[in-house]
Amino acid sequence: MAKKCRLSDEEKRKIKKSWENNNSINEIADALDRTPRFVQTYLESELNICDFEEDLQENDVEMVNEDTKEQKESLSPHYTDVKWSSYVLSLFSKDELQKGNPTVDGLRRVAHLVIGDIEKIDSQILQLPIPENQRRATVKVTVVFNSGQSFSGLADSYNGNTDGPYSIFPVAVAETRAEGRALRKALGLKRVVAAEELSDKMPTEEDEFINESQINFLNVMCGISKLNIDIRKLIAKEIGPVKTIETIAYDSAVSLIEKLQTYQNNKGEIPKDILGYSADWKG
Repeated sequence: MAKKCRLSDEEKRKIKKSWENNNSINEIADALDRTPRFVQTYLESELNICDFEEDLQENDVEMVNEDTKEQKESLSPHYTDVKWSSYVLSLFSKDELQKGNPTVDGLRRVAHLVIGDIEKIDSQILQLPIPENQRRATVKVTVVFNSGQSFSGLADSYNGNTDGPYSIFPVAVAETRAEGRALRKALGLKRVVAAEELSDKMPTEEDEFINESQINFLNVMCGISKLNIDIRKLIAKEIGPVKTIETIAYDSAVSLIEKLQTYQNNKGEIPKDILGYSADWKG
């Protein structure tokens, strides 16, 4: 059963002081007997709400799924909030993102976390691969949650939109893509494509420029509780001046993400002149 939990004024002071003293998320969490996820989400949320140097405001934190092994606490925005996609993408682990795009395995885990247990996943083959249809398979997948909610996705796969090694398994690829689309609908992700839906053989208008998934990934990774990087300075340093964030080429966005993953593995490589995350970097 969900319940409310408040931060005391003393805890708020300790969080701010510990962060200013360069304590790690885990160290702060241990000192407060909180989860690292809670401390990380709290810091990021405060940065978005007000200037981080100001006094911290009182926050309600909802704890969900107490029966899980680890207590999950978050300051999640509402499903209709413009920050929703960014929040959901922050829940993916590093190995569940490929060039900023979530994998289907990751979508399934996060859907379980955000929405609840999945009761069943039904697959329906609408088109079998035969010579007459260029060996194209079309599959519909419906994901049903214990709450009664259900979401469906439709996808196809054939040699023309599937990379070489996988093109000989059109039904399996189509099924995976369809599940990814159903889970994206369930999570309310906009302008985000599952990693398995992409192929080098299928360039689209969406792939020409940076997509929402990549933008959200940059925001999460560069946040104060992650790498603390000024994203505009990073962009200027790595790819040069740009008119707007939306005009950044897709391949350039991939390069930025790969650079951040390098910094994640070795924070000592981060140039000092790009440090200092700014929440209004998209403006």
